[in-house]
Amino acid sequence: MHKLLIVVLSIVLIFVISGCNYDLYYGKRPFDYGAATWVCEEPSAWFVVNPDDDEYYYPKGELVVDNQTHQVGFCFVHGTNQVIVYFRNSNNSSKYSGYDYVLSGECIFSSEEFVINVFKDREDSLLNDYYDKLVFIRTPTKDE
Repeated sequence: MHKLLIVVLSIVLIFVISGCNYDLYYGKRPFDYGAATWVCEEPSAWFVVNPDDDEYYYPKGELVVDNQTHQVGFCFVHGTNQVIVYFRNSNNSSKYSGYDYVLSGECIFSSEEFVINVFKDREDSLLNDYYDKLVFIRTPTKDE
């Protein structure tokens, strides 16, 4: 009976743990600090976080490469400190396709600075692996 109880409790514990949706970075990503524009100087880039937007957790912005401005989006990978930056390929107008990968990396988050340490083992389609790190500084909105 004792062994059966241990097996049942073990199975219940496995289901409880596997059902957890725990996020170690909850409250630390740029969109967790309220409305702001996050600006990177090298390369020239920015994105806006607006909590009033339905998709504020996928911020959009711009990236300038070779004097060309590209619309970009940021996808923060749930439960990790990783981000994927992508831009819209103008050759495809579909809402769900036509996106090209720009870069991805591990992030260091704080309330005033957001750093992407770029994964160098993944070829990007826009920056040509030129940058090791991108540093974004938070600029609060005028309401703050």
